[in-house]
Amino acid sequence: MRHILYIRLQSAAPDADTAYCLAGSDAALSFSVKHAPLSEVLSLAEGHRIVVLVPGADVRLTRITVPARQAAKVLQAAPYALEEQMAEDVDTLHFALGPRQPDRSYPVAVVARALMEQWLAPLRERGLQPEALIPETLCLPATEPGQWSALAEPGHVTVRTDAYSGFGCVSEDLPLFLEMTDPTRATLLRIIVPQGVNDDFTRLQW
Repeated sequence: MRHILYIRLQSAAPDADTAYCLAGSDAALSFSVKHAPLSEVLSLAEGHRIVVLVPGADVRLTRITVPARQAAKVLQAAPYALEEQMAEDVDTLHFALGPRQPDRSYPVAVVARALMEQWLAPLRERGLQPEALIPETLCLPATEPGQWSALAEPGHVTVRTDAYSGFGCVSEDLPLFLEMTDPTRATLLRIIVPQGVNDDFTRLQW
C-alpha cells in the first residue's frame, strides 16, 4: 500500500516553511510531523499519494438546499444559490460539493479559483496530482453533538463546529465568534493548545 504524503500548505513559495508527514499503514496512533521548504517536501512526493491541507481562512464552508438530487445538478446550481452570500463574482470561484445530509442539504466549500491555482502550481510544475485539497478546518477531530473541537496556534484559533463546517479567527476575537455562533453557550469547546501558545482560554465563558 502506498504511503500518503500530507502537506500543510501555508504558502506556494518554493522556500516556504511547510509542515508535512509521510503516513504509512503501520502507525497505530500518530505520525511524525516534520518541517522543510516546500520544494524539499515536494521532492519526496513521487510514488506516494498526496493530500494537501489548505488554509481554512481561505475556504468558505456553507450549505445549500436545492430540489435536485443528482450531485452534478446540485453543483451546477450552487453558484446561483449562494450568489447573494458572496462578495466576489461567482464566476471567479470554485465550488466543491459534499455528500447529501439527512436534512437534504449539501455542504459546499468555496474558494477563489485564482488562489486554488496558486496552491496547485508548484505540484503541477513537478507533474504531481494531489488526491484532495482539504480545508485545514475539517482536519480537526470530528465533532459530536454539543461539542466543538479547536486548535490554538500563535495568534489564531481554528474551530470545527460539525462534520462540514467551522471557522477561524485571531485569538482575541474568539469570544466574539463564539457569541455569534453559540449565543446560548450550550456547546462544549475542546481546545488543543500546543507548546508556545500563551493565550489563557480558561477565561472563556464556554
